[in-house]
Amino acid sequence: GVLTGLVFVPVFLFMSLPAINLLTVIAVVMFAGLVIEACGHYCHAGYLQRFDQEAAASYYEQITTFGKTYVARNSLLTLNIVTLSALLAMPSDADLALSIWFLLSISVLLSAFVSRSLFYVLVVPTTMPGAFFWKNKGFEEHARESGLAEMPQVGVIPMHIRSIIRRSNNGW
Repeated sequence: GVLTGLVFVPVFLFMSLPAINLLTVIAVVMFAGLVIEACGHYCHAGYLQRFDQEAAASYYEQITTFGKTYVARNSLLTLNIVTLSALLAMPSDADLALSIWFLLSISVLLSAFVSRSLFYVLVVPTTMPGAFFWKNKGFEEHARESGLAEMPQVGVIPMHIRSIIRRSNNGW
């Protein structure tokens, strides 16, 4: 939606066509996409909380080490959804709408960048060479005993963190 707006709004303005109709269509599509993305993040967080090993390790890193980034991404996503709702509800003042669209475009791109950054930082590489260690109970015990479990990239959740996550899940 942002790319479509960035390409076609200047064309519409150059040709002296009203861009507000195009922006309304784009807003509806973007609104649906962002709501689906928000639901996906919510369901994914629930999934990560329910499981052990690399899912729990990824979730723990996401809410602790990258907690502020996680909150910033979710806040930007919420702000973008609210802004799109306001754009759809407001009367068509072209100058105001274009200003809001410019700021919204920057916010959507920033949100996508933060989201991708979180993904690449938090992914536990189970397809890397040596992946035969994953979900191997012997390796998990070895990782916990040797301290490897303290490294998030290993994908084995340490026992003290495991008990914290299980306690927090019981409160849900």
